[in-house]
Amino acid sequence: MGRLIYITLNSERAYIDKFCEEYKDKIKTPDCFTIVCKYLNETAHHVCGGRNYRFQEDRANRILWPKSIFLNPERRKVLLDRKTKKLIFFLEEGRTNYAAICSRLKNENLNFISGFLVGGNRAKAYKEDRNKYPYY
Repeated sequence: MGRLIYITLNSERAYIDKFCEEYKDKIKTPDCFTIVCKYLNETAHHVCGGRNYRFQEDRANRILWPKSIFLNPERRKVLLDRKTKKLIFFLEEGRTNYAAICSRLKNENLNFISGFLVGGNRAKAYKEDRNKYPYY
C-alpha cells in the first residue's frame, strides 16, 4: 500500500466531487467485505467537515484514506463497537490512528458513514479494550 495519500484541491466543491467520484461504486475488499456509500453527498460533507459539516481542508486532504484502508487488510483491524453495532476499520501506523466507520445494511453490505483521525482515550480503547471493541 505504501504511504497514505494526501490530496490538495482548490475548493470545497472539488473535494466533495472527488469524494463522490471515489466512493460512488461498491468497494469489494480482499477479505470479502462489500462497502457502499449510501448517502454519498452527506458522507462527503461529514468526512470533509466533521460533525458540524464545516469544511476543514486538513480533513478533506485525507478523503482517499478510507478507501486505501478498506482495500489493504494487512494494515488495519476490523473492530465491532458493541454499543452501536458499527464496524470500525482501524488503521494504526506509528503515530497515525485513523478510523473508517461503517454501519450494516440489510443486504449484508456495509455503509461507509465516517472517517477521522483518532487520538487520546478513543485510540487507546480501540487498541486495547477488547470488551468494548472486540475484533470482528
